Amino acid sequence: RPPNGGPMARTERVPVSLVDCAPTLLEVAGGTPPRHWKGVSLWSMDGGARVPARPFIVAELDRTADESGIKALVAGRWKLITRAGTASMELYDLETDRGETSDLRAREKTRAQNLRQELMSFLRSLPRPPGNAVTRPLDRDVEEKLRRLGYMN
Repeated sequence: RPPNGGPMARTERVPVSLVDCAPTLLEVAGGTPPRHWKGVSLWSMDGGARVPARPFIVAELDRTADESGIKALVAGRWKLITRAGTASMELYDLETDRGETSDLRAREKTRAQNLRQELMSFLRSLPRPPGNAVTRPLDRDVEEKLRRLGYMN
């Protein structure tokens, strides 16, 4: 049961994103999300307010420095799934196949390629994940100070 008698659970027909979780939880706790946050609170989206339309939603599983893992793009009724390091793609029509049982990639080649290009373009626009920092040698004075403080042997 929601705190303070808030709205009960419901199903949204448009995709929502993980970026909506923090604003939603903050509003449930009585706070107001800062304007610069990308997500929106889903808590008070009853009484006519709707989830904002987004051109697409991207999901990643195991985003690492080598870009391995599974990536998906949901754009309207279409969902494209890719596997890093392969040319493998799957395409589903979520309006007619919510269970994602019928891969339409072969029949919708152009759509699949366009969605893949949009996905890759979006992923290239993101900052690199942690672990890709350029390392450089410590200068001798800094190294000596770290040794005296017990941070280095």
